[in-house]
Amino acid sequence: METRSILVEVREWSDKTFGNTYWSSRIWVNGERWCVLTFRYGYEDHGVYESIKELVVNGILPTECNGRGWGYIKDLGIDFYYTKSKALKREMFKRWN
Repeated sequence: METRSILVEVREWSDKTFGNTYWSSRIWVNGERWCVLTFRYGYEDHGVYESIKELVVNGILPTECNGRGWGYIKDLGIDFYYTKSKALKREMFKRWN
């Protein structure tokens, strides 16, 4: 299967008590939901980079994409999009239904 497009949806939640930030992501490949990465620690763009890493590990993206970011993916001719939004803890992405 040729990868034509990737969409990564990231939701972030901040623990007000200790100040930690957590994220979860939902990954779409060629318009189909491919994977959900549930509740993990990290901040800023960590969720996007870990999602790219997951795509590399599973052979969706070539290994040279690991650690380079989305600009390199676009240079390969793959449409890459991501969204990141703040969420409540209960709104974080869960496992598949």
